[in-house]
Amino acid sequence: MPAISFSGEPSRGPFWVQILKKWKSQTVRSPRVRPLKVGDKVLLYWKQRVPKDKKPVHLIAKTTITQVKLVLYKEFACNDSFAKKDGFKDHVELQEWFGDPETYGNENYVVITWSKFLLVPVGNLKIAERYLKAMRKRRARTKDNVLDGKEVRIVRAAIETPRERLCIDGILFTGFRRGELVHMTEDWISRGKIHVPSEIPCDCWECRNTLYRTVKRNGKHIKEVKKPAGVWMPKTEAGARGIPLNVLSRELFDWYFKDHHAIRELVPCTRSVYYTIKTIESRIKDQLTHELIPHGLRGVYASRLAEKKTSPYKLMEIMGWDDIKTAMSYVALFGPSEKAEGLTIESFVNV
Repeated sequence: MPAISFSGEPSRGPFWVQILKKWKSQTVRSPRVRPLKVGDKVLLYWKQRVPKDKKPVHLIAKTTITQVKLVLYKEFACNDSFAKKDGFKDHVELQEWFGDPETYGNENYVVITWSKFLLVPVGNLKIAERYLKAMRKRRARTKDNVLDGKEVRIVRAAIETPRERLCIDGILFTGFRRGELVHMTEDWISRGKIHVPSEIPCDCWECRNTLYRTVKRNGKHIKEVKKPAGVWMPKTEAGARGIPLNVLSRELFDWYFKDHHAIRELVPCTRSVYYTIKTIESRIKDQLTHELIPHGLRGVYASRLAEKKTSPYKLMEIMGWDDIKTAMSYVALFGPSEKAEGLTIESFVNV
């Protein structure tokens, strides 16, 4: 009987958990020497070659193939609903696994879909539930990945290239989201602030496609345009905002924009920001208590504002949040009443 082995662990959880919870109902593979056909019964395994005593489950389930389709990568690279069926949070995460569609868009893949399980080993569902419960407890929120002052100094000391400086300091000193940093141009700076626009025309590969979202209206699910093709927009409406320049952010952008007009000239996409930061983390991982992620650096900026007695509403405005509860949680956790001395960064000036 043919078998399919899984090993991926994206942000939504390991594929074996997603398959058992029926969140993942398909897999995208390179064409097989012996192709699968509709109606074939297959065994789904978790890391088939790894010894059974070193993983939570071995055989995930037995199922029947309901569809086999040959597609080009570019046909699904920017499709959020497709990405979710394949176990990813969205098309951005899918692209982090499969690569830049500009480069690999014409590669052939086979999309294999299944439906009902014919067999699920006893205990697998309970194991999945226990795993999810534990994962929810340990999954860190952004504010749980805020670096302390010592860690920030370690990270900044590990910077080796201009791109690394731009990715680390560009988020650390402004509170930018990845997309905001990548799409920033010299024109955004005026009157002592960085003005994030509500939308700008953009021809990068991440912005070339229309993004859709499914909303419920009058009891029906309707697909509507979230972002038109050829346009970049902040994550939320509140993302269009003014961010005060401080001494360090001004110094950073004076240095960069002396020879460039746009950040994309050095950092072409949001994926570049993520992998650049992760490259730095790989060199200093044993010196850090927290995971080094872009949103964690953004959290350092927010925590610094909270520590400096910034009101929740002002904090929400500067960070581009659309929910006051997020700002209030930062004020409660890092505000002056908590005496967050560990977050005092000597090189980080008042903003």
